[in-house]
Amino acid sequence: MKYTLFLSCINGFEHNCIRDLERVGIRKYNKYDGGIEFEGYLEDIYKMNQTSRYGMHLYWEIARLPFDKDNLYKDMYNINWNKYFNIIHSFSVKVKSKRRHINEQYTALVIKDAIVDYFNKKYNKRPNVDRKTPDIPIYMYVDGGELKLYIDTTGDPLYKRGYRTDFIHQAPLNEVLAANLIASIDYKDKNLYDPMCGSGTLLIEAAMKDLNIPSQACRKDFVFKNWFNYDSELYKKIRTKLKNEVKTDCIDIYGSDNDDNCIEMLKGSIKKLGIEEKFTLRNRNIFDFIPKENSVIIFNPPYDIRISINKNLDEYYAKLSEKLKNQCKNCTIHIFTINNEYLDSIDIPCIYSKQIRNANLECVLNTYQT
Repeated sequence: MKYTLFLSCINGFEHNCIRDLERVGIRKYNKYDGGIEFEGYLEDIYKMNQTSRYGMHLYWEIARLPFDKDNLYKDMYNINWNKYFNIIHSFSVKVKSKRRHINEQYTALVIKDAIVDYFNKKYNKRPNVDRKTPDIPIYMYVDGGELKLYIDTTGDPLYKRGYRTDFIHQAPLNEVLAANLIASIDYKDKNLYDPMCGSGTLLIEAAMKDLNIPSQACRKDFVFKNWFNYDSELYKKIRTKLKNEVKTDCIDIYGSDNDDNCIEMLKGSIKKLGIEEKFTLRNRNIFDFIPKENSVIIFNPPYDIRISINKNLDEYYAKLSEKLKNQCKNCTIHIFTINNEYLDSIDIPCIYSKQIRNANLECVLNTYQT
């Protein structure tokens, strides 16, 4: 059976999702803002969920109809839901619309009612609604006068890689965002440093990419396992093949932070991945940081909205600029942070700047050359 699929992503990183597709052999696709549409088979659903570094969810399109709010209940009721799940499954409905006048919560309720009534009439029983951990998450997207109805094949978003320990950083960088940032820089055959590594997301994503470790190597749960046609043998075969394609050689990776707890979090994550020997870690303030010459440095300095650092940021960035300029010889430096006026205090040539929206924050990835 062939499936029409949509890999969603952070706006502006659609080109990286195309890399995900091409890596598993998919060459035909349509690019949209916020994701890539393509056709594939069950094997591709398993592969993409296991390997996508840059996507958020993989959706299976089950219907595409004109959006008519007056006929929405009827249109949803007339879908053969029994083809996709039945009363033993739980489900949820989420609606997103580009049309501002559409009440997304009310629209989701109409769809939910239509599905419940469909099963009540057929079996005199209804499936349960579970908004947190549904067996079958249903997603509807309304654009203009058209609706697209999807079943989410993924479940929890793909940034939930599974390599985190029970100890969570107070403001961890989203793993998918980190992977996209890493894909935006060139660190081939260079030493890679993060002198404000926190729980190490940037460095972990760089190591996983360099070693060809599947993005979901530590993750076990996907909602496609709840489907009628879940093929455990095919899934196991794909997992084994991907594991056998992991490389052994990796760039030299250096992480440091002035918080012992952060270093311990990072150690826990790389232990789960089995890549401890690829990292050199130190408890160290960034102002004591001296990298090897001709290295690549990337870091995400804290900012007030995420972490209260109680610093004079103008003075802080000026001091940071002096540090980088004097101690980082012939290095390429990438700074990802909220777009703010304090970046003007960095007195190093900025050779590239990329605007990035991180949730509700306008951020920037600046590249400097010393």
